[in-house]
Amino acid sequence: MKKFIYHFSRIFLGLVFTFSGFVKAVDPMGTAIKFSDYFNYAFNLPQLTSLSLPLALILCATEFAIGILLLINVIPKATLRIAVLLMLIFTPLTLYLAVANPVSDCGCFGDAVKLTNWQTFWKNIIIDFFLIFAFLFNKQFLPKTSLKYQQMAATVLILSVFGFELYNYSYLPVIDFRPYKIGNNIAKLMEIPPDTPQDEYKNTFVYKNKQTGEVKEFDETNYPWNDSTWQWVETKSELVKKGYTPPIHDFKLIDRNDNDLTDIVLSSPDTVILVVTYMLEDANFKNLQKVKHFVDTFKTVRPATEVYCLTSSSDEYIDKIIDTLQVDDWIFCRIDEVTSKTIIRSNPGVVLLKQGTILSKLHYHSLNKAHLKKLL
Repeated sequence: MKKFIYHFSRIFLGLVFTFSGFVKAVDPMGTAIKFSDYFNYAFNLPQLTSLSLPLALILCATEFAIGILLLINVIPKATLRIAVLLMLIFTPLTLYLAVANPVSDCGCFGDAVKLTNWQTFWKNIIIDFFLIFAFLFNKQFLPKTSLKYQQMAATVLILSVFGFELYNYSYLPVIDFRPYKIGNNIAKLMEIPPDTPQDEYKNTFVYKNKQTGEVKEFDETNYPWNDSTWQWVETKSELVKKGYTPPIHDFKLIDRNDNDLTDIVLSSPDTVILVVTYMLEDANFKNLQKVKHFVDTFKTVRPATEVYCLTSSSDEYIDKIIDTLQVDDWIFCRIDEVTSKTIIRSNPGVVLLKQGTILSKLHYHSLNKAHLKKLL
């Protein structure tokens, strides 16, 4: 019976850690963004945001390696000790997140599976349950393979995992779990079906009595709308039930003259190039030059192509880039920084659209002749 419990627990834990590590390793920048959210909003430690990427790379590789090592039953004793250490950190952490709710999603399964903070906490409790059995019984069922070969296998695996996540960071995720993946139509994913639940709000009306000076709150059933002794002060709205939120709900392109170009871009029958750069100040100028060269070469074949640069940078810095990069023909649009990071994990990056459908996404490392020939 102990043998069955141990191996069942080991395999269960291996599957969970492998899945959790893989969906993070495939998009380490997404995990780094989540670490930044923790530092900024959960712990009020913005000075630690520079550690977000290194911590993300370490966490992704650790979880992925733990999962696979448990599945193939290699150095289980050391692997389980590391797993226990992780859960000793993350179980109380997720309890705090569930109670305080400083961020809406812990990011434990990346963008592949979204869980609420309470769901994440109870998920960790289940993991802890199986981890206890695996940790207690592992000494009785050690693998028969020599420790030397187990250590060699573990070393190769860990290096491979680091290589995999570095590739995804240096280019683009090999699997895109976000709504802006190639083939998706942005306009369709912004639609709200007519029969879906809507947001429900509770309205509170604040009135002041003209005679006594008393300030009192009323609801929609008893507010003194026809009593002249009460004077309205303000109306408070509280969201009591969240309605349907479309997969894409924050894609809005506003040009420098405050014109909304979203519909124009998404309905264009011709190919549109989006140059996405979260902050121009943070983008390497040589990489911006690579993007410009790619765009200019593309436009020699398709001169009618419109180019929109999406950024959160100030007008002053945009003017500086226009002068130094000589991109007077680009249309610069303001966009939320979080949205731009969701669209593409590259600063700068290139997205090709046609009638709102994403045709291609390119990291600045991929802007070469081979990719250009495929697109043309």
